[in-house]
Amino acid sequence: MARDLRLLKDVTLLDGSGAPPRPGAAVLVRGDRVAEVTTAAAPAPAEARVEALGGRWLIPGLFDVHAHARAPDLLRLLEHGVTTIRIPGGRFLRGQRGPTVVGAGRYIDGEGSLLPDAARCHDEDEVRREVQRQADQGMEWVKLYTALPPPLVRAAVDEAHARGLRAVGDLVATSWTEAARAGIDSLCHAAPRHPALLPEHARARYLEDLRRGAHPVCRFLELLELDAPEVDEMVALLADRGVAVDPTLVGLESLLFTGDPDYHRSLPPGGEDPPRLTEEAVEELRRRARPAWAKALALVGRLHRGGVRIVAGTDCPRPFVAAGVSLWRELRLLARAGLSAAEAVRAATGAAAAALGLGEERGVVRPGQRADLLLLDGDPLAEPTPLIWTMQGGTVR
Repeated sequence: MARDLRLLKDVTLLDGSGAPPRPGAAVLVRGDRVAEVTTAAAPAPAEARVEALGGRWLIPGLFDVHAHARAPDLLRLLEHGVTTIRIPGGRFLRGQRGPTVVGAGRYIDGEGSLLPDAARCHDEDEVRREVQRQADQGMEWVKLYTALPPPLVRAAVDEAHARGLRAVGDLVATSWTEAARAGIDSLCHAAPRHPALLPEHARARYLEDLRRGAHPVCRFLELLELDAPEVDEMVALLADRGVAVDPTLVGLESLLFTGDPDYHRSLPPGGEDPPRLTEEAVEELRRRARPAWAKALALVGRLHRGGVRIVAGTDCPRPFVAAGVSLWRELRLLARAGLSAAEAVRAATGAAAAALGLGEERGVVRPGQRADLLLLDGDPLAEPTPLIWTMQGGTVR
């Protein structure tokens, strides 16, 4: 029937594969699937409903691979074109209108965890039992947290893979290099604060500065040397093992107060405890954090040039990181770090889908893929975001 077949004609297609934009494209959608990708000059099927879109941009629905979404956030995410999310631990939502959700159960942490609801594991047997519980609960991922040491990270990853789950880490007690050797699938936040990743001459100073109350993220990034052999080894191993990294630059930007003041003033604060600081205090934070922010952007660029798979996540919702809108900010920050516009969009589409194990189902505009699509009235990295509509499974929302 005609209503089941629609031709999106004359679009500028950015298909999520990393390929450059294709003006004059056409996409045929049958039901909830992409049926064909062709050109605007190709004849339309007689039964199709044709929508001439005047060269507007068409991209896949976006992924936020680091969204701590609550129920009220789901529709907000969808309104901003986010059609798939990973909830990386702590809470899990299913069966509600909004993006497709994949996720992890409670955080798996080590002795001394600061999280009251984390599974605190002291040995490998405890770690394996917790992974088994989460597999039995239907989780797709396990979240490994900051206090988990290398032997327990290895046990968790091994058990997760044996049970068909993947492992994501926000790690401090285990370095990213050690985590890659352990076979971890994904890492998050562009500040891997382990002293072994610093040059040897800086490690003792870093630990002493932390004892004196230094900001761990700022101090680590200040001391990090991107051309050091420790970083070369980490980048090479992450790339070789196919580890995906979601830098959550927009979350780091808000943490360090280093971003565009006009952007932050335009947003509701979001989160449960927005910062209440004087202008003088904010400016002092920015002054101290600017070198760390520049290093964070440079680190993401270094990872990208080294062949590491960069994927888009935001760490929303948190102060000044509102669900949905913050993902578009993340794409712009990835471009600032050195990704092209097509690569930044791929980080939130094709690359993210592959990292979540959904690459055969969604993330790229090609025949057989689920018809999660966004129509934009201009460049995806333009500000404000030129989103016209979101299609989820063939239905415009």
